[in-house]
Amino acid sequence: MADKMDVDSDQQVDEALYSRQLYVLGREGQAKMSSATVLVAGLTGVGAELAKNVILAGVKGVALFDPTPVQWRDLGGNPYVTPADVGKPRADVCAARLADLNPYVRVTVMGPGAAGDAAGSLHSADAAEWAA
Repeated sequence: MADKMDVDSDQQVDEALYSRQLYVLGREGQAKMSSATVLVAGLTGVGAELAKNVILAGVKGVALFDPTPVQWRDLGGNPYVTPADVGKPRADVCAARLADLNPYVRVTVMGPGAAGDAAGSLHSADAAEWAA
């Protein structure tokens, strides 16, 4: 495995890990992706899949928000929860398992009533920002 990338300081991209994306995004696009922080709110089946895909894409960080306790019905749609997790907050139980997918991505949990600084470097953006 290649050395850990440090996009913040010198815009290096792990070409072995992200080789398929480099064909589509190019080095500059992947570097921009690697500096993004994403908030995923809701970790039911769709939210868990979205979090997985964003983490595998190689963003800088993912903040998870879902204080809802895991229910038995979640076991059929969220591959990151187990029967032992029933009753625990979804984001808390999914965070470590999602973080294992890509060691370059920082995965954090935002709790209910979290202060604004809990979002880290999250900010809103539009397509024009990515096109620049």
